[in-house]
Amino acid sequence: MGYRNRIEIMSQILDAVNDHGNGIGVTRKTLMYEVFLSSAQLREYLTALTVHGFLAFNSEKRRYDITSKGLRYLELCNKLYYTMKEEQGQH
Repeated sequence: MGYRNRIEIMSQILDAVNDHGNGIGVTRKTLMYEVFLSSAQLREYLTALTVHGFLAFNSEKRRYDITSKGLRYLELCNKLYYTMKEEQGQH
């Protein structure tokens, strides 16, 4: 796996929560293995995503869920990614 910037990592975390949450949320351990981050790195990103309202943490279940703001962010990142891919293909 090559170098990933912060935006790519945040998108991968949101994508993993969206794909694996199934309405019950995702644990830190699942995210750590899914996104290939250390515990310390993941904690940093989860804190940022939660503080900014992209993820919600259920302290009873100890699981993360994506919020509507997180879904919107993920949608915009995916649109940008595919637009850039199309641009690269045209040149």
